[in-house]
Amino acid sequence: MRLLEVVSSSLKNDQYDLLYEFSDEEIGKLYSNKDNIPQKGKLKRILSYFVQLIECFKNAEGDTANYESDSIVFFVNSRNEYLSLQPLINLNKKNIIVGRNLPSIDNFPFRMSYLLGVLYLPIVFFKFFSGNKYKKESYSYALDQYLLVYGVYLVSRYWLKSFNPKAIVFANHSNPIARTIHRAATHGKIKTIFFQHSTLNKAQPRLDFNYIFLHGEADLRKIKYTKSKIFLTGSQKLDQHINKVKQNINIGTIGVCINGVDPTERIVELLLLTIELFPEYIIKIRPHPSDKRANDFRRLAEEYLIEFSDPCSEDAIDYIKEVDVLIAGDSSILLEAIYFNTIPLFYDFENNHCDRYSYIENKMVNYNNSVGGLIDNLKYEILNHENSVRHKAKDYLITIDTKWEGEVVHLLQLTLQFLIYKDVDNYNLWSKKKVNGLVVYEPS
Repeated sequence: MRLLEVVSSSLKNDQYDLLYEFSDEEIGKLYSNKDNIPQKGKLKRILSYFVQLIECFKNAEGDTANYESDSIVFFVNSRNEYLSLQPLINLNKKNIIVGRNLPSIDNFPFRMSYLLGVLYLPIVFFKFFSGNKYKKESYSYALDQYLLVYGVYLVSRYWLKSFNPKAIVFANHSNPIARTIHRAATHGKIKTIFFQHSTLNKAQPRLDFNYIFLHGEADLRKIKYTKSKIFLTGSQKLDQHINKVKQNINIGTIGVCINGVDPTERIVELLLLTIELFPEYIIKIRPHPSDKRANDFRRLAEEYLIEFSDPCSEDAIDYIKEVDVLIAGDSSILLEAIYFNTIPLFYDFENNHCDRYSYIENKMVNYNNSVGGLIDNLKYEILNHENSVRHKAKDYLITIDTKWEGEVVHLLQLTLQFLIYKDVDNYNLWSKKKVNGLVVYEPS
């Protein structure tokens, strides 16, 4: 592999595509709550880049082990991604997990990535002029990321070549680092696999992997044209906790899940009214793991004598098990609530009428954008709730009420054996069909 060819490939990469989550106006990340996005300013982002570079050396990021050539690499960029892939990682001792800012995980060589990224500063500034107004605005929030992806691409090509893994697995297809490593693996002719870790967003980028594993039909309908082979499998993360599914619904605890983009004043308004109108119920609030206001909500919970779920120490599934009604905005935790037989209530904290995951469109939840409407919805559910709501999730989790429910990890283990190692033909486990030009496999 010649250096000149790799450098040439790096220059041909569409940097706006690699930073899709920042540069795509339909996703609208730049319109998010200011606490949920990087500090604005091109100079600030440049300074941040060099601070991150120094941190890499201080924290020894970049130390990697000697990996075996027949291994499978799992790349994760968050705790949620790690938890979704953990059942698969544990199937084989040769599996490698690589990530960032996560304890006990082998680090990708970011140190060299940051150093090489500096060399692309003139290129990044030159490509600034090829973008539209929104893409140019994204430089003020992600200039450091635009630089980093060039370094990550160069390092990835050589890093992957050094041990030539059988495949590399991702659980996120919008994160810039994941998209860049995926691009490098594709150019290096290494098999790439995508395992869905949460409900797909309507505004997602195109999925272009060798193999794609989705949870159900609802997410399949969001897939644009791809040559990938698609397997509908249900969720390996949820499936291993099937013993935690509630058999009946008896309302005693109301959960409120908030995201980093949800306005603080709307959250507080909802909490105060719920405390006032439902004093006989336990109320338990849980911020998203990335929400920088977590400590503020912890103090609020202490002040108003309600319970607080720490997302860094309590798993989301254990939290869902503790609550009987779950209030959340446009979040995939609503689907997880339904799976475990917890009543889901949708509240549009942002008041932007957004339905990224089609939960409203598919009648899984009712839309509420006023606190009064939500309270009415909550009162109705308390008096008239069903004994089970799991049937609502069938379109999103294909293995519900099938012989494979509770056996998804085993199904995936058998499937990976013949897709990656070719040591056994297990296609008989699947029924093949064509859907809008896509090649799709369902469990037999």
